[in-house]
Amino acid sequence: MADINSFADLSALDAASLDAVTETPVEATAPVEAAAAIEGSTEAMKKGAAIYNSLSDEERATLNSASGSVHFISLLGANCMPNTRVVKDASGATTQVPSNAVVGIRLKTDIDLEVPVIPFKKLPHDIATIPNFDTIQYRTVHAGEEFFLNRVEAMYLFTLPKYGLNGYCEAQGDPKAVAFVPKFSEAYRKNGLPTPTWRFADSKYGQIKSNMVLVDETDANGGIVLKPEYAEAFADLAVVRVGRRSGGVSASNAKTGTKVSLAIASLLTSK
Repeated sequence: MADINSFADLSALDAASLDAVTETPVEATAPVEAAAAIEGSTEAMKKGAAIYNSLSDEERATLNSASGSVHFISLLGANCMPNTRVVKDASGATTQVPSNAVVGIRLKTDIDLEVPVIPFKKLPHDIATIPNFDTIQYRTVHAGEEFFLNRVEAMYLFTLPKYGLNGYCEAQGDPKAVAFVPKFSEAYRKNGLPTPTWRFADSKYGQIKSNMVLVDETDANGGIVLKPEYAEAFADLAVVRVGRRSGGVSASNAKTGTKVSLAIASLLTSK
């Protein structure tokens, strides 16, 4: 058994032991309230550890119960929101290559899901304008269907306990191959919510941004043209000028995604 009293302790856990370990409670000198803002990944881990510690054995057993039933297809990116990503060659040398901001995710489900419907707004407004939890509308995605969500909708799917993903979904036969690893950049600290994004939990799967489909194109005049399938869902991209954004501080270990998801779920349901 492992005692977990710090972020370093949590990060040291391997994926198999993360959900089965018996943990000591967080110290009483650092209480965590469900609606409190999260200042960064370290605070998210502390908050998630406190929630995890409060769960019964039966409740813990349900964590990640459906992660193998929702399958990763691709990330959705915005051509009009360019950035860079770091790639590593066979020798270990790294270089930056052009990339694009993540605006959503495409998935396939083996089970019926009631997924949230939240209008997409360009960064940073998509997170700042999340509606009250009790007023959110839902739509049904049936077993066997492929579907996509904008990144705020997907944050609900990956974090709310009722869905059973708790931070992960399946890819390449691994039910925890894709991890929800939010970025806690300065722009979102007042709101208390992070920037939703994802990565592969193990480097053997490669870089997740290599599996990205762009939702828009650039016309001959440099204008933004949304692809028909995504035109309604991401309409805000075409009417709002988008600039580059600075990077945030990501949750440094994808294997701790379950506890980060518990922390974020508490914030989402308190809005």
